[in-house]
Amino acid sequence: MDSSIGYATFIASLLLCLSSSPTPFANARASSLIRSVCKQTQDQFGYNYKRCVKSLWKDIPTRSASNLKDLDTTILKLALTNAQQSKAFFVNALNTTGNNIVKGSGAVKQCANSYDFAVDGFAFSVRGIKDNDKSVS
Repeated sequence: MDSSIGYATFIASLLLCLSSSPTPFANARASSLIRSVCKQTQDQFGYNYKRCVKSLWKDIPTRSASNLKDLDTTILKLALTNAQQSKAFFVNALNTTGNNIVKGSGAVKQCANSYDFAVDGFAFSVRGIKDNDKSVS
């Protein structure tokens, strides 16, 4: 259980980095599972507890997770979606420059490549959790 919470905590902190600004809500409505993960995220990584809870609570599948495996899966799916959208943004930026060599295009390409790596990693992790692959955790 400790490693599962640690894994969920890591994913929650990663999601915080990738998430957009949270929507308002009452902390009292958050599930005890989400509150527990966010508390551990704050304790281990120093992230803001309220922001963590808001980020996770705004997503309906995350809100309805009843165990760590479900929470892990929904957080990874959120991170995957965010990474896909971010990658698309950078790919679009590269495509709009056409054949023109633009200062900084190398950095934009590096960002797109990094998000490509993140997308593959999140997709692999989602499949691994579904298949009960112990190497994922």
